[in-house]
Amino acid sequence: MSVTQPKPSEDDVIDQTIRVLYENLDKGELHFEKDVLPSLYKSFTVKEINHMWEVVLATNLVNPSIGFGKSGFMYLSNAGMQMMKMYDGYKAYLQQQKNIQLLQAIPGLTQLANLAKEMGNNQKTD
Repeated sequence: MSVTQPKPSEDDVIDQTIRVLYENLDKGELHFEKDVLPSLYKSFTVKEINHMWEVVLATNLVNPSIGFGKSGFMYLSNAGMQMMKMYDGYKAYLQQQKNIQLLQAIPGLTQLANLAKEMGNNQKTD
């Protein structure tokens, strides 16, 4: 009985793409379908590949290579380079953003809890 590997999420594809490009900076550019995708999953449909290509490009973390014979090639943009240096990956960046949102929400919750305590104490003294 063989266990099928689940297909990666869009976040997985973005993370792996910038990671592979960063690890291969010496090559300058890589072919998305041949160099990046095989590390994620064994086979994708053409529709899935085209969708993932568009999703990855929409992040502005990578740029498509332009020129004759460059179809399907991409390289890490300046923004992608900064993200890798600061966060070591797209998933780490997303986690950091969640942590920031959580920390921003906590002071509001703390204020509500303090207000509720005050209201409770005021009711006891009345």
